[in-house]
Amino acid sequence: MSVSDRVSVRSELSASSQIPVDDTSDFGSRKPSAVTAGLISLTQNLGLSWFGKRLTYLFRRIGLLMMGECADVTLFGARLRIYPHNNVSEKRVLFATQLFDPAEREALKALAAPGAVFLDIGANVGLYSISVGEAFAAYADTRIIAVEPHPYIYRRLAFNAALNPTYNITAVEAGIADHEGTLSLTLHGDNLGETRMVQADITGSLDNPADAVATDKVMEVPVISLMQLVEAQGLTRIDGMKVDVEGFEEKVILPFFDAAPDALLPRVIIIENNVRHWDVDIVAVAATRGYASHRISKNNLMPKSIFVYLVALFFLIGSVLFLSSFFLSSSSSELIKQNSEIIFEAKNISINLAFKESDFILEVTSSMVNSLKDEKNLYVYQPKIDISGKNTFLKIISNKGTIAYDKNIVQLDNKTEISGKVNEKDILGKASKVDIDLNKRNLSSDELIIFIDEYEISVKEIILNEDEIVFKGSPVY
Repeated sequence: MSVSDRVSVRSELSASSQIPVDDTSDFGSRKPSAVTAGLISLTQNLGLSWFGKRLTYLFRRIGLLMMGECADVTLFGARLRIYPHNNVSEKRVLFATQLFDPAEREALKALAAPGAVFLDIGANVGLYSISVGEAFAAYADTRIIAVEPHPYIYRRLAFNAALNPTYNITAVEAGIADHEGTLSLTLHGDNLGETRMVQADITGSLDNPADAVATDKVMEVPVISLMQLVEAQGLTRIDGMKVDVEGFEEKVILPFFDAAPDALLPRVIIIENNVRHWDVDIVAVAATRGYASHRISKNNLMPKSIFVYLVALFFLIGSVLFLSSFFLSSSSSELIKQNSEIIFEAKNISINLAFKESDFILEVTSSMVNSLKDEKNLYVYQPKIDISGKNTFLKIISNKGTIAYDKNIVQLDNKTEISGKVNEKDILGKASKVDIDLNKRNLSSDELIIFIDEYEISVKEIILNEDEIVFKGSPVY
């Protein structure tokens, strides 16, 4: 059987009905609802600030509750059909395009030039390929080769590539390994992007016995070597290469480094760091071919002969500023028409926040929240804010307020009232305006009068240290 024949081989899954693929209906027939489209638009414009990211995660959770199995959308200036429920990469790119590996994608887009070639190994549904497609398509004779072994993910990839014919993306259904033949592909039900190649007996004698899986969760797929792929595609140069194969990177890259002439070495390689699965230090081997580590980013490992980008895969475990819970009734959510200033409106929302480097927790509860176009604000109405910490509890009530998520500030306007206890002392206060700064860990106001037991204090600032609260002001006589 020839390499091209093997590439066309397709295996069937035993539970195919659980993996949705619609590659026959026209683009546009799977448009998201108006509410979901509004949430997608909102999350894609929340910015890169700490607060913006946490709001993105919050509204993404809401949006997923409202979505069908897939949505036809425009991302990176391209048409895509995205399935966010069982593929983390598709979920990430749909609701937070701006957070989807921006450094890596920009490094690859910078390679665009006449005749440039990008290899996307472990392409998933083609997000990297599509995201650089417009930059490559601006030059003549460019090529993008997207390789994916999972047959159902491959169908999504092929469909997305066909939606954007000017990008000249060639979709290849195969795995890349150190030989030509077949290998077992493990299936991950919750995240299809985490399926990976394994060698040896799937039921217990894998490279790592802990990785053993049931036989109904594996499938056989065709594999070829990277050099065989290069030869089959008639490539004489490779400008950029991304390798995301869930721990199988050694089998992809090391044989290529052994066989490839210098002229074929990519200028930039992006590698997912799955060092726990590696027996050989791939970065050290890359150095013997003239590569040097250039950058470590949050999501990947990147190398190259002048620039080799190394993107270490580290997940941010916990964050000082976070959104930990929400409550939203979808029946009370409403998207205003696109020509209106309001792009999203919801009722009955509760957000938990944390101050930087502080044990104090802040919870904002509002009867309604909305966002306006071209602004990085959420407008809350009749907000109720609880601030709790060691020996401290403050309740703040106001008529309205603004959450400036790019600045991590909550601003309260009109008849703000404060009550609570600090070290067993009763607190009462009033002000027309209060600013709560999550970065500075303080509450500030020019008109805040606080009663602590029988004492009246004009307070300019309330500081929330790690485990104590400090009032800065002067007594009122």
